[in-house]
Amino acid sequence: MTQSLPRYRELEHLGASQDIHRVVGHSMGGSVALEYQRHHSGVEAETYGAPVATFSRSEHRHRDLFDPVSILDFGADSAHLTLPHSYYGP
Repeated sequence: MTQSLPRYRELEHLGASQDIHRVVGHSMGGSVALEYQRHHSGVEAETYGAPVATFSRSEHRHRDLFDPVSILDFGADSAHLTLPHSYYGP
């Protein structure tokens, strides 16, 4: 499903013309980064608040303790106390 997202297709297009070693993403961008890493050996993915459901530990996945989007990422580093997916504005 992630492979059908425009953001993933853009990354694939960019990867075809450049040598990518590391991708970083927040939220949906984190899902795109992890999917890209899964399909390209040697690529490192760093994610923040990605909607991932896994128990596998990784020092490259991070989430805030009360973030509902990444709540099922039990292997992520959960040290922060903010809500990055919130919007407080006028």
